[in-house]
Amino acid sequence: MIFIYLQVTIKNMVDMFVMADMYKASELKLATKKLIVQNSKELMKQKDWKQKFGSSNHLVFEILESVIVRDDN
Repeated sequence: MIFIYLQVTIKNMVDMFVMADMYKASELKLATKKLIVQNSKELMKQKDWKQKFGSSNHLVFEILESVIVRDDN
C-alpha cells in the first residue's frame, strides 16, 4: 500500500481520491482528500477537475465539507 501513496501527485490527486473511494481504500482516501483540501487552489487550475469526479457527486460534498471545517479552525 505504501507504493500507491508514492504515486499520488497534485495532478492525479482527484483520480486517486475517486479510485480510493471505489475500492474502499479508506487510508488512501483520507490522504488524498487531505491533499486536495490543502491544494484546492491548484485543483482549481486543472481544467478537467470537475469531470474527474464523474458521477461521484458525494465525493465533491466530502471535499467541500473538509474545506469548510478547515476554514472554521
